[in-house]
Amino acid sequence: MASLFPQAIDSFANPVYTKIDGEDVVKAAHMNDVQDAVRAVQETLAGAGKPIDWASNRFIADDTSFKVAVETLDAELGSVNDDLINHSGYVLPTDPAQHHANVIEVTPIGNLSSDRVQAALVEHQADIDNIMTGGLVNSVTLDDRYVGKAGSQTMEGPLEVTLDLTVDGSILIGTDPADTAVINAQLFIQDIAEISGNLITNADIYMQLGQKIAEEGETDSSYILFETDKLEFYSHKDFVFRLDADDATDGQADDGRFLIYNGLNTEVFSVDEDGDLDTIGTLTANETTASVSVNIGAANNVQMFTDKTEYESDSLHLQLDKDNLSATARFVMTMNGDTGASLASQDLLLNIDESATLTTGLHILREGIQETGYFGMQVYSSNAGGVFYGSGVNFKHTMANTPSSITLNITDNVNAQNISVTEINQYGFFFTFDSVAVGATRIRGTYTTIGN
Repeated sequence: MASLFPQAIDSFANPVYTKIDGEDVVKAAHMNDVQDAVRAVQETLAGAGKPIDWASNRFIADDTSFKVAVETLDAELGSVNDDLINHSGYVLPTDPAQHHANVIEVTPIGNLSSDRVQAALVEHQADIDNIMTGGLVNSVTLDDRYVGKAGSQTMEGPLEVTLDLTVDGSILIGTDPADTAVINAQLFIQDIAEISGNLITNADIYMQLGQKIAEEGETDSSYILFETDKLEFYSHKDFVFRLDADDATDGQADDGRFLIYNGLNTEVFSVDEDGDLDTIGTLTANETTASVSVNIGAANNVQMFTDKTEYESDSLHLQLDKDNLSATARFVMTMNGDTGASLASQDLLLNIDESATLTTGLHILREGIQETGYFGMQVYSSNAGGVFYGSGVNFKHTMANTPSSITLNITDNVNAQNISVTEINQYGFFFTFDSVAVGATRIRGTYTTIGN
């Protein structure tokens, strides 16, 4: 039979596997099968029709037997394996991921998602592009990073911050008046901040120590612009505006003023460094419980220069000699620059001293005010009627206009009749009556002016 080697192992069951001397007959087929198997082994090792020749292999001697050649090869393979193990132990990293030249180590706190060199370079390039264009790097922009540096820090050009900016030291933002710092969040300044350009903020500004906005000696006006419908300033204690702050150090009196302008760039309110206040509007206390207190030193005056002064109040209280230390306190009104020193002055309008003595000119009761006063007369009539008696009455005030009539209110009438009023003018009137019978005649009462 043909040999099954090397695809399978020959069984040699033809028909008996083990031959017994004196019992089994050895046939030619038995020997032929063995020969076929031996040849299959030889062809597998050396090739069909080829002899074993070791001359081309320098590690195995010529004409070496197959067994020796296999043993020599096995020994050489064992030596190579030992060398490979030793080389791996002394040269290669322990991390299998680092055995490849295109692999990098990514630490847990790193920002790279890839552990391959090419992919990591692509990530780095994307981060660089974002930095250059102001995009996000690790969820924030570079401008939003904490800015802190020992000593002075200079930023040339605009700085735009969308998150909080905290500055611990001295910082100069901008080197040119045209430079702009745009801050869209909270700005915390814990030391001196010098800003030579414009500062635009859309959120809160906290200044905990000193600060300087704009440089001293700038010829152009410096300003902070708040574009809002309502601006509130809070202070837990004092709120100070200091005018001409360097006057005490440089000796230059610049006559500084605190000014308020309206939207038409018109000055509506000012206070100079001497404390003089000037306004073109109205000073108003709108709250019903509001009060205005002005404390003036003993040697000082309050001067008001205006064409018209109005006081609108439920009551106006003028208190003379509040501390009761003066005997000459008075309330005085004059005109034409009169100081009020002389009560005989033609320019004295009104003088009231603390004893309530009133010195003034002509008293005229204004139009529309009705005066009520007393009138009365008593006589002895020797006639039962037809003889009239009369008397004049002076008004307590000169009227602005002559009254149209006088109303008499009779409270006491004895033997009087035909009571009437005549001769009315700005200064008084005349009343008359006659008797009913011979005897005492008396009339008393009050009067009221009508139509004055």
